This record gives sequence, C-alpha cells and structure tokens, in this order.
Amino acid sequence: MSPSALPPPTSAAAADNARNTGRTLRYGSDNDLTDLHAMDLSSHTFHSLFDQLGLPSSESEIQRFIAEHRPLSDTVALADASFWTPAQSQFLREEIREDADWAEVVDQLNLALRA
Repeated sequence: MSPSALPPPTSAAAADNARNTGRTLRYGSDNDLTDLHAMDLSSHTFHSLFDQLGLPSSESEIQRFIAEHRPLSDTVALADASFWTPAQSQFLREEIREDADWAEVVDQLNLALRA
C-alpha cells in the first residue's frame, strides 16, 4: 500500500491532540495504527514552556513571574534558582544540558530573568 493510500493515522481524539500540540503523527514502520510515532515540529513559546512547567501561562502571569523573580544573579544557574520545584529544576537542567527541544525557549527565559 502506498503512503498516500493509507487511511488517516489516528483516532479523532488523537488527531485533535496532535493539532492542539503542534505535533505531526506518522505511521510506524509496519504501518500498524497502534505503532504511531510523533515528531514535534513546533517552535516552543513562553506560553508553552510555562504550561510544561505547570505554571500559570497567560501573558500577564508570565510577565508577573519574570518581574517577581528578576534579576536572577549571574552566579546562579537558571535550574538552580530557589523558586523552582525539583521537577521543574530537573526539566530545565536536562533541556539545556541536552540542547533539547525546549532549549531555545529555556535560554530566552534565562535571559529574561537576568535582564
């Protein structure tokens, strides 16, 4: 079966989730619908980073968070700041260390907190 002849790769709920998260769903190597792989093609924003961290993520709440925690000392690594939970700190540390998917927006947050 050619790729263009394949049926939609997912359920309506999974398709909605993919649309809402900016992800593109693909069939697994055996074209089994239960073996789906997702590739994140999105560019993360402060809004999505704050969501990922479990923090309020409206524009005003992000501005308030930055204002309350600025300026972060140059001697303190972003992930070591006292206002993060252990899970948030671990996430930030891993994303920067691995230059992972979220690294760019984490760097932007780092800069915003030091300005």
